[in-house]
Amino acid sequence: MVELKQRVLGQAFVQEYLETLRSGSVGLVFAGGGGKGAYEGGALLALYDCGLSDYEAIAGTSVGALNAALAHQLFRTKDRGTVARLWADLSPQRILSWNRFRIPLAVLMRIGIFLFAALVGTGSLLLALLESKKSARANLWRGTLYRAKNVTDLILTGLLTAIVLLILLALRGWPLEFQLAYNISSISFLAALGLFMTRNFVGQHLSLASNGPLRQLIRDSIEIGLLRRTKPPVYCTMASETTWWEPFEVSKWSSVSDGAQRCFRKPVYLNLVEAGNDEEAIDWLLQTAALPEIFPRKPVRGRYTVDGGLLDNVPIYPVAMHHPDWIIVVYLDSRVADDKGFYAHEAARTWWMAESKARSELDTRRKANQVRRRQIERHGPIGEDSKPNLIPLEPRLLTPQQFLFIVPSESLGNLFTGTLNFSAKKARRLLGLGYKDGLLWIESFAKHNSLRSHPPS
Repeated sequence: MVELKQRVLGQAFVQEYLETLRSGSVGLVFAGGGGKGAYEGGALLALYDCGLSDYEAIAGTSVGALNAALAHQLFRTKDRGTVARLWADLSPQRILSWNRFRIPLAVLMRIGIFLFAALVGTGSLLLALLESKKSARANLWRGTLYRAKNVTDLILTGLLTAIVLLILLALRGWPLEFQLAYNISSISFLAALGLFMTRNFVGQHLSLASNGPLRQLIRDSIEIGLLRRTKPPVYCTMASETTWWEPFEVSKWSSVSDGAQRCFRKPVYLNLVEAGNDEEAIDWLLQTAALPEIFPRKPVRGRYTVDGGLLDNVPIYPVAMHHPDWIIVVYLDSRVADDKGFYAHEAARTWWMAESKARSELDTRRKANQVRRRQIERHGPIGEDSKPNLIPLEPRLLTPQQFLFIVPSESLGNLFTGTLNFSAKKARRLLGLGYKDGLLWIESFAKHNSLRSHPPS
């Protein structure tokens, strides 16, 4: 590694390129990926050794947020050992502890909650299918359908229903006794309803695992007070449920209908500088990595949130909003380098994050009506063929000139061998790989920049 560093940084065109980066503003983004985050630690050290330690903004999701906080500390304290020690001494016991005695009860209660959510989703789907598209109440049923939890619930509900019917047929024969089926359905529904109404309590107090060890790791490794007091801003990403009103539903009305209300999960980007105290900042770093139903479900600023990787695993958007000259993005998936439309996909995804944020701000019917009336005044009635967006399709949040990336040169493993693998041996290997790839990607971009600036005669 020492020889590689000397070779890369000893080249004049690399130093010229690094000087160009240092003369402008740079943003830094870390992807989420559990145990793969050690790779980002290595890439971070490579960037630091290249003299890139002054950033406009830093953002991360899940383990990426932890590395974003580490990056902030490294750039302020100049202590490389902080990053190396955290990842080199990693172990599963430093991340989580399983609640073995609570697991059976927690699993049973989650099954009840799931069944109720699935029942609601199935009913919503059936109502929507029974309504004609031309019906006066079509928008109402569409709104109901949007409130259904997800397609997976619907599919699994169908399978579970088929299994229950087969068991009843095997035990009781055909035709089924109506009163028996009714009683079983009623009891199940009422039990599931009670569980569903207490889902937040279950998620908070009956989690399958505790992230207490991770909390202690953050306290021991990161100076939270320094993080909150000094620049650059550090963003951590979470996923939160919210409701909004669709202003562009197809109708001739100037106001939105009752069925325009939608329910969806939105990405939330919290700046750790804005945390009320050190403990709240630590809570944010924990909740950005809170895998649903595994870690405790806790409210953040009044809303229950979970792992931000569900919606935005590579949070370019909050950094792009600072308009830096360059954005360095550290990925944890080696396959993205093979995608020929890599930049286009990331630019479109960043645009969609901005669109989602704009939608979530339409949290009252009045706001949606204001947007709808402006649209109608400017462009006329909203029809089937016109599907307006809340922000322009090309807001230039991310340009090709801005976009720099570090991508693993080899696979970092799958869900079990990579994401959920918190062994020190694996972490040390990824730390070295990230450092090597970080230097080689900088060399690659510098070479490309040199050829563009000084084309061969």
